[in-house]
Amino acid sequence: MYKWLPADIQPNLPPACHTNLGVGALVLNDKDQLLAVSEKNYNYPHWKLPGGYVERGEDITNAAKREVFEETGVKSEFESLITFRHTHNMMYGNSDIYMLLMMKALSRDIVLSQREVNACKWMDVAEYTTHPHVHDLNKYIVKEALRYKKENVALDIHKKTMVSPLGVREINLMLLKNGRGK
Repeated sequence: MYKWLPADIQPNLPPACHTNLGVGALVLNDKDQLLAVSEKNYNYPHWKLPGGYVERGEDITNAAKREVFEETGVKSEFESLITFRHTHNMMYGNSDIYMLLMMKALSRDIVLSQREVNACKWMDVAEYTTHPHVHDLNKYIVKEALRYKKENVALDIHKKTMVSPLGVREINLMLLKNGRGK
């Protein structure tokens, strides 16, 4: 693509793939329990929130629904974006962006993915946020997410159509909202 440039000009194209995008879900049921999983590829005891990679052309909300269902058999729907983290030198040396969404459970029955998950259960929030096999970062995020939910503050995802000289495309915007509809 850039071989036509003169030899003394440094091309400024990024490597083909340098950032992975993942998604996780804090799924709450009507008993204020969250869905926790223990994945097969970990070599130590742990509980975490379900999630995985976003597929090419897949919206973040659809990826979260798919990952929750694939790992646990639980159907869910999007409520809000909780947070995202950005880190470097992860899988294949790539940077990694991980989006965490608040999801409402639409079903309760768990059907465990034999391929990805060792265990899955509905866990009381108090148990999850004090459990010795839950990472401190996950405990913190869950506590903050539930605090914001109680205060009716959330990041919503809006699908918009953007028209520019380059064409028309759909984009997803993350916008702050609160209990007053702002």
